[in-house]
Amino acid sequence: MRTRFVPHGVRPFKSVPHRLPEGRAKESVVVQAFRPAVAGRPEGLHYDRIFVVVWLLALLLTPIPPAAAQAPAAPPANADEGRKLFVSYGCYQCHGYEGQGSSATGPRLGPRPLPLASFSRYVRRPTGQMPPYTTKVASDSDLAKIHAFLEARPAPPAVDTIPQLK
Repeated sequence: MRTRFVPHGVRPFKSVPHRLPEGRAKESVVVQAFRPAVAGRPEGLHYDRIFVVVWLLALLLTPIPPAAAQAPAAPPANADEGRKLFVSYGCYQCHGYEGQGSSATGPRLGPRPLPLASFSRYVRRPTGQMPPYTTKVASDSDLAKIHAFLEARPAPPAVDTIPQLK
């Protein structure tokens, strides 16, 4: 026997599992909504179910604007100034002078860093051992310059092209 929770306490009730007639498979809500009336159900279509199905379809088919169009435009940044700021804020101590990172200190940041919005969010509220750099410490324009520096880092050569590794 199962119990049912009601506002004034717990009451036991008997549940009888719904059994489908022989030869009929379980139907979806859409099929049930358009099925003709049978004994014990009101005549005609189930407009409440049709409304839910139409509402879900409209929700799924509504175009969503890309996130890049919603984000504010970043100020123009200079990679050379970003390199100076990267060193002056001490980022190089964990991430290396080129943002290459290390398994012992900090993760790789370049040559393909996170998008600027995610990068800024993480720098402001980091996880792990990295200290937070609030707007009092590093301005948004400084972070944009550091991000431009990390984006400007060249990609490492392919492993096949390194003679020492052949």
